[in-house]
Amino acid sequence: MRITVEQLLQQYAIGERDFSGVDLSEADLSGAVWDKYENPMGATDLNGINLSQSKLRRSRLVGINFSGANLSGADLIDAKLSCADLSGADLSRANLINTDLIRAKLIRTNLRGSDLGGADLTEASFCDAILEDANLRYCKMRDAKFSRANLRNSGLDSALLLRTDFGDANLSGADLYSTYVKDANWRGVNLSNAMLDCAVFEQVDLTNADLTGAWDADVDSCILFNTIMPDGGMVSNNL
Repeated sequence: MRITVEQLLQQYAIGERDFSGVDLSEADLSGAVWDKYENPMGATDLNGINLSQSKLRRSRLVGINFSGANLSGADLIDAKLSCADLSGADLSRANLINTDLIRAKLIRTNLRGSDLGGADLTEASFCDAILEDANLRYCKMRDAKFSRANLRNSGLDSALLLRTDFGDANLSGADLYSTYVKDANWRGVNLSNAMLDCAVFEQVDLTNADLTGAWDADVDSCILFNTIMPDGGMVSNNL
């Protein structure tokens, strides 16, 4: 159902909180405030909403249900999406520069070609997400989960990855130049042909990982068990 921004605001003002499935594509909602934890009238449900190509810069969308939503091409620069549920949503080619995604759920979310440069992904879950060709440069990823995610040809250079879980993730062809990875689970990760120049790996579990063709990989302090090294050789056990 197509509605205008004015209709949305009118319905919101009289207490409506369920906007699931409505069409607000190309709408300008910059600076909107929908905060689950500060709204005494209940959380806003935007499940399945169409916000493709919309403008949501500097919006406060804390704890909102965006599961299955269409946010493809949306402008979310400097938006606050902490604790939001974006599982199964389409965020392909979305602009998420400097976005706050702390503790957000992006399970099976499509982020192909999106720009997350400088975003805060602390404790966020990207399990099974699609991040192919995405930009994650300078992101903060403390305790973030990317297990089984597809990050093929993505850019993670200069990102901070502490205690991250990239188990069985696909990082083939990814750019991890000057990335700092510490105390992390990267078991079964695919790093084939990845750029690892100046990257720092400290106490990272690379059991069953594939580093075939990875550039300038320095993984001396990592756990290597059945790990395929850049030259194609296998390290059976370095413990």
